[in-house]
Amino acid sequence: MSTRLTTSLLTLLMLATVVPARTAGAADPKAAGKTASAAPPKDSVQAARARALKDGWPDTPAGRFAYAWVEAFSTGEAAMQSFLETHIRKESLEKRPMKERLATYRASYEKLGALTLASIEESAPAELTADLLAEDATRHRFTFKVDPQPPHYLISVSTLEQRHGGHGGGHGH
Repeated sequence: MSTRLTTSLLTLLMLATVVPARTAGAADPKAAGKTASAAPPKDSVQAARARALKDGWPDTPAGRFAYAWVEAFSTGEAAMQSFLETHIRKESLEKRPMKERLATYRASYEKLGALTLASIEESAPAELTADLLAEDATRHRFTFKVDPQPPHYLISVSTLEQRHGGHGGGHGH
C-alpha cells in the first residue's frame, strides 16, 4: 500500500506542471506558443465559473483552476488531454510529453475514478486545499497552487493520502 500511495502522489504531481488559468484576460494560447486551439468562448468560461460557484468552489484563481482540473480529471482521458493541450506551456510539454502525462492520468483515474468536492479546507487566491471524494467514497486531500500574479499559472497539484485504521477502526463512516 505504501508503494501505491507513493505512486499515486507522484502521479498527481506529474500531472500538474505549469498550466495557465482560464481567465478573461489570459493571452491567446496560440500567441503564447500553445499546442492547441484558442481559449474557449467567453460564455463557456462564464458557464463553467457559474457551475464551480454552485458546486462550492471559491471564486479565486486557485479555486477556478482546481474546479477545471477536477472537471477534466473526472470526465475522462479525452477531457484531460484537451485540458492539458489547451492550457499547458509548450516548454512543459517538451520536458514531459503528453503521452507520459496521459499514462500517469490513466493510473490515477483507474485508482480514483471521478472526483467530487467534499469540502474546502483552506482557500487563498493562490492556494487551495480541498477534500475530494473518489468514486469509492474515500476522501483525498488535494492542494492546488497557482502563481499569485496574473495570468495565474498552475504551479502544482499534490495530494496526501489519508490513512485508515489505527484510531479505533474506520469502518461505518
